[in-house]
Amino acid sequence: MTQTLQQKILENSGCSKKKSTEFLDGSESAVDFEQVFTTEEEARQTLSRLTAIAREAETEPCIIQSRISPQNHWFHLKAQFEFCCQAESFIFQMKCRSSVKV
Repeated sequence: MTQTLQQKILENSGCSKKKSTEFLDGSESAVDFEQVFTTEEEARQTLSRLTAIAREAETEPCIIQSRISPQNHWFHLKAQFEFCCQAESFIFQMKCRSSVKV
């Protein structure tokens, strides 16, 4: 049986279509950040800037866990930002990207 183009379109109309809830499904509300710096002050300034961005994005308090570890001649900043929802996490990431100096 040969299908017309219209029948094929109707049959496959839902195959490639994403549900509106798939993009923000709530599964990724945490953002991990790691970077190495030459001075501890640079690491602290970056953490302060990231914390300010997180505070702008939050509607409920964001849980921030961070650690700056000295490693030979550099400092390793590791931080996690846990937001109440994926939308806030997404907003935080976009604000971080837009604040990067090129």
